[in-house]
Amino acid sequence: MIQFLISTIMVLGGAIAYYLYVMQHGNAPTPARTPEDTPNGAQTAPSQTQNTQSNQQTQTSKLKEWALAAQQFEGWYPGSTSYRHCNPGNCKDLQGEFIQFKTYQDGFDYLCNYFIRAATGQHRAYPKGGETTLNEFYHIYTSDPEPSPTNYAIAVAKACSVTPETKIKDLIA
Repeated sequence: MIQFLISTIMVLGGAIAYYLYVMQHGNAPTPARTPEDTPNGAQTAPSQTQNTQSNQQTQTSKLKEWALAAQQFEGWYPGSTSYRHCNPGNCKDLQGEFIQFKTYQDGFDYLCNYFIRAATGQHRAYPKGGETTLNEFYHIYTSDPEPSPTNYAIAVAKACSVTPETKIKDLIA
C-alpha cells in the first residue's frame, strides 16, 4: 500500500511539474539528445514511414492517449530521466540503458511506434500481439515488481477510457 501511495505521489508530482513547465514556456520541452544503441526489441531504428504512420494513427485512435498516459506514469517532468533523455516512455535499449532521443517528438514517436509494433505482432516481447491485454502488456513492459505493472495498466486504462483487460489492438484501431 505504501509503495502504491509513493508511486501515485510521484506520478502526480511529475504531472504537476510538467503542467507548470508547459504553462510557463507554452510548449513541451525538446532538449537536444542523440539516440544510443538499438532500441529495446527493435530490429532497426524506426523509419520515416513508420514515424509518419505513427503520427497518422495518433490522430485516429487512442494511441496518443495511451502514449501520454505512459508518459505521465513514467514521471515525465523537468529534470527526470525521461525528460533529460527526451524519452517519455523510459524505453530502454538491448543493454537495459535508457534510450536518448534528439527531441521530445522523436521520443514520443518512438513510444507510439513501440505500441504499434506490440499491438501488430511485430515486437518479439509480445508474442500474443494485439491479443495482449493492457494488464499483460505492462507486466512485460515494466520490470518493476507488483503492484507497479497493475497500477500502470489501471492508470493507462483510465486515461484511455477502457479497462485493464482491453486488448492493445483496440487502442490503435
